[in-house]
Amino acid sequence: MTSAVDKVIDYSVKQYLANFESDELTFDPDATLIVSEKGDAEKSYKGFTGYHPMLGFLSDGEGNPMCSYVKFRHGNASPQVDILESLQHTETLLRQGQRIKYFRSDSAAYQSKIVDYCNDHGIYYTITADMDASVRDAILSIPSNSWNPLHDRKDGFKTGREVSETIHTMNENNHSFRLIVQRELIDEPSLFECWGNYKYYCIITNIPEEENNSEEVIWHHNRRGNAEKYIEDSKYGLKLRFVPCGQYEATTMYFMIGMLTYNLIKLMQILVLPKRWLKKTILGLRNTLFRIVAKVTKSGHQIKLQVNKTLEEIEELILIRERIYQLSIA
Repeated sequence: MTSAVDKVIDYSVKQYLANFESDELTFDPDATLIVSEKGDAEKSYKGFTGYHPMLGFLSDGEGNPMCSYVKFRHGNASPQVDILESLQHTETLLRQGQRIKYFRSDSAAYQSKIVDYCNDHGIYYTITADMDASVRDAILSIPSNSWNPLHDRKDGFKTGREVSETIHTMNENNHSFRLIVQRELIDEPSLFECWGNYKYYCIITNIPEEENNSEEVIWHHNRRGNAEKYIEDSKYGLKLRFVPCGQYEATTMYFMIGMLTYNLIKLMQILVLPKRWLKKTILGLRNTLFRIVAKVTKSGHQIKLQVNKTLEEIEELILIRERIYQLSIA
């Protein structure tokens, strides 16, 4: 049964892509943890028992997401597993002429095979780097006079961090890449998180410097936090923070149907609803659109539906119904 739901999810993604204006997309994979003490729950790397689904989201890099990959997993699944598979599966859904231009991920994707795959297939990646010994050596090799203030993307003010970059590579890796480094002056240094008086944050990327400087790469990469917002939107808006039973197959089906619902609602926002609804969360839509107070009355041999909405809101609802009808006959 789950394979059937997989196909419907894929179909919803293809409908999304058929209405996507640009041929260049951004892909953000991320795993999420569901706390549970059900009988088949496994202990996660965080120490509690539960489940560890892997999700992947297609978007324009800013918003209007669609979940293109769903894999429900046991709680002891590694965060590093299934990331490349999520990217490869999503590529199979693209229509002719479309491509994934940007791949963004946290340090779970800091893997040679992912870096090599993106380079070999013309995908620009930004990935949070592990602070291993080789990365630390690369940071220490950066000249002291090459650090510049890091500015906020929206307002342009100085963030208090500094940024610089160098060239780096992984062991057993076929490609070198830019290592974008941020450092932040801290009052109480920690032996395990910083050296000297600074704490460091690193991103690796193959985006050419002539296309995006260090600051622009950081701004672009920071928007991968959208994936966490999409997951939060589904978990809170569709009650996916909890699982209904202790049977793994049934729980898998429940979660996948939930993510299919997520896609259908997002398609509704894009194709049917007025623009003012486009940035609404699923919970917001449930409370303001899907839950409408009405009363059926009978007067003069006529059955009437009394709706607690203004005339403008009722006209909008009629327009939404007409658009849904047009889609059904298209």
